[in-house]
Amino acid sequence: MRAKLHRLFLDNLLLKGSFVILIGSTLANFGAYLYHLLMGRLLGPVDYSVLESLISVLYYLGIPMTVFGVVVVKYISGEKDSEKIARFFTKILNKVALWGFYGLIIFLLLFPLFRNLLKIDSFLLFLGLGITAYLGVFNSLFSYSLQGVMKFKDLSIYSVFSSWLKLFFSLVFLYFGFKVYGALIGLLLSSFLACLFGLNLAKKYINLFKSNNISIKDSFGNIRSYSLAVFFTNFSLISLFTADIILARYFLPSVEAGYYASLSILGKVIFYASSPIVSVMFPLVSSKHSAGENYQKLFWMSFSLILLTSLIISIIYFSFPELMINFLFGKAYLEGASSLGLFAVFLTLYSLCSLFLNFYLSISRTKAIFLAGFFAVVQVILIFFNHGSIGEIVRINIFTLSLLLLGLLLFYIKSFKFKQCS
Repeated sequence: MRAKLHRLFLDNLLLKGSFVILIGSTLANFGAYLYHLLMGRLLGPVDYSVLESLISVLYYLGIPMTVFGVVVVKYISGEKDSEKIARFFTKILNKVALWGFYGLIIFLLLFPLFRNLLKIDSFLLFLGLGITAYLGVFNSLFSYSLQGVMKFKDLSIYSVFSSWLKLFFSLVFLYFGFKVYGALIGLLLSSFLACLFGLNLAKKYINLFKSNNISIKDSFGNIRSYSLAVFFTNFSLISLFTADIILARYFLPSVEAGYYASLSILGKVIFYASSPIVSVMFPLVSSKHSAGENYQKLFWMSFSLILLTSLIISIIYFSFPELMINFLFGKAYLEGASSLGLFAVFLTLYSLCSLFLNFYLSISRTKAIFLAGFFAVVQVILIFFNHGSIGEIVRINIFTLSLLLLGLLLFYIKSFKFKQCS
């Protein structure tokens, strides 16, 4: 009886924490989405395609922090000794500060490569992007530390603060006529201030800057294979999410690349609407899996919610493409209206694939990452050889994600041997 009460109390904590994260991520995602809409309207198709290409690179630069995030959350959440947590976090902080700086130098040395790929000649833009990514290393670390000590309210406040601060400063600099440079300065300044805010939040729960005389090899070694799975899963998902934007910038005329970027952002409404469901599902399924309880019903409930949300948005996009583009981005982007419904299909498939992959990670079924990695490569290859128009690229996306979703579904059937959800 006592064990049952303890389990019920733990589940309630998990539900409360997940609900707080759901509210915070929804508000943060809304701020992020509003940022893209306003940047698209104020910059115009050509400059907006430049900004979206830079942000796509920023996604890739943030992937390594996912691995450190797993280490931080796993160690901090499982360690009760506050002194050990402080020394461990200080060790990680020092390492990411040093390795992140090396990464910044390497990124700047690769400027000639990125200049040709993105067709952007300004070194200042890449310098600002690199510094923003470096500051993002610390912002991610502070977020993961709050997650590790289970301070979900502070984590949500931090996420919302960072998202809306980015929007505010970018709008200020655009108002004064700095265009793409202004948008990037807004990203840089908001990342710096968010870093200071995150540091103050983390200091409330972790005694920072303790002696870092502690080894993290054992902590990392125990979850090395899982960390690699998380890394490659996120890399594959981000590639499927952003590689098409970078390649559209490279192959299509600048104006069409701007249309493509705006359509991609509109399609991502589906992903932003579904990502809180994935965020809530992950810890709940993980908890039930660890306790030996049924978790498949929860997964299929999440699947149904995402599918229903996606279908509603897709119907709107297919029915009123010009109205949606004109209302959200303006008349300058109407040329791409005919492809908006296709983007809705693409992002619906992407959202469902993301759900499957996160589900497999939550129950440590990591073999599915090979499917995601394979089709991420297939997408790039197909676009490289077929990129004549916006419609052609997005159809390749749909084809690739359809095959990936089918593969993930077959993996589920094989894993659970046709067992019905109860």
